[in-house]
Amino acid sequence: MAKEHSKKTSPQRQIEKLWSEVLETKSIGYLLRAKIEQNLALLISNINSSFMGNRQLANQNTEDIYYSLRKIIESRVDDNGNVDEY
Repeated sequence: MAKEHSKKTSPQRQIEKLWSEVLETKSIGYLLRAKIEQNLALLISNINSSFMGNRQLANQNTEDIYYSLRKIIESRVDDNGNVDEY
């Protein structure tokens, strides 16, 4: 009778073991998904930061070009408004 009882519980134990593996795989999937979302958030943050930095550099470069052009023009124009051509 003891053997019969152990045979009946064996499939149940197999099911429980398989169910445990399913739950473990599911939890690993959740952890991986969380890691992916974390990396995505960091990536978006880095893109936003680089965009802001590049925009500031572009604005500064534009101002520098404008300043340089004005200085070049001022250096080539005399007091009477005549342009000194090289």
